[in-house]
Amino acid sequence: MQPAGPPLLSGSSPRAALPATLRLLCVSAAEPSWTLLALLLDKHGCREPQFRWCDSLLQALTALRDENFDCLIIHDADASLRIAALLEALAADGCTEPVLVLTPPGDDLWLATLCECDCEILASADGWQSPALPQWIARTIDRAHLARENLRLAGADQRRTLRERDETDQLLEQQRRILQDHAESSPLESLRTLKTEVGDELRSLPSEVVGIYQDLLRSYVMMGSGGLAGEIRKLAQLLVLAGLSPGAALHVHLARVEELIRGLGSRSSRHVMSRADLLAMELMIELGECYRQKSQRRGLGDFGIDLLHEESLRQKQEG
Repeated sequence: MQPAGPPLLSGSSPRAALPATLRLLCVSAAEPSWTLLALLLDKHGCREPQFRWCDSLLQALTALRDENFDCLIIHDADASLRIAALLEALAADGCTEPVLVLTPPGDDLWLATLCECDCEILASADGWQSPALPQWIARTIDRAHLARENLRLAGADQRRTLRERDETDQLLEQQRRILQDHAESSPLESLRTLKTEVGDELRSLPSEVVGIYQDLLRSYVMMGSGGLAGEIRKLAQLLVLAGLSPGAALHVHLARVEELIRGLGSRSSRHVMSRADLLAMELMIELGECYRQKSQRRGLGDFGIDLLHEESLRQKQEG
């Protein structure tokens, strides 16, 4: 008595391994028995198979150039056919038909050679009458379909990434233009002075502060605003102590965002850009609050290690 198989779920039924119709290109030295092959396929759901037989790889290549087939089946009974050469020719011609190779078992060296080819392999002494042939045809077709789907998804993902990078570059350019328009909207006599002041502010900004900004930006991109409000406030206090204007702070922000996006390579940049915009908004709010407190002479509060104070002490000691 054979052991019972696993019970089927309620309402489920076995799926047919093959579609109702198939176009098969069969390559072998001797013509297969189409009746036996049709009966095998019929047991697995293929009611209307269409066969074409070729006795050489050259004829098969010609047939593939003229027609489309669901599967190419090669029966290489004595390992005499140049299957690797055929597959290379198919790839050069742009043919995408899935390939199944029928080969006798026992020749491990020949099987190892076939494994290097882009095909499925059925090692069976029964050849065209193998009971496993229909399942292997279905396996070969499914594998080819999966490969095409993966290729399509990879291409779509690459196009989406390139589109997002273009959108990110446009957003960065728009933000730079906003800063430039802000500077150019100042009175003509103060425009050059404003640009000079911004440049001086950026050059005088300690590198430690820039490093803190870069680390905060990376953390914000990964974590979002949760738990980083205190760090953003401390950074704003540092920028105010450095005498950085909001415009100069945005210059620093854009430079750090550009550096972070360049390090992404081919990965998506939309998430980074959206999080960076949120950080810039929170930072501008904190900067405004810090400057308001400073204008009211209320001080900025205790925010831990003051890098700027340490720098000024060092300069006094050296002087």
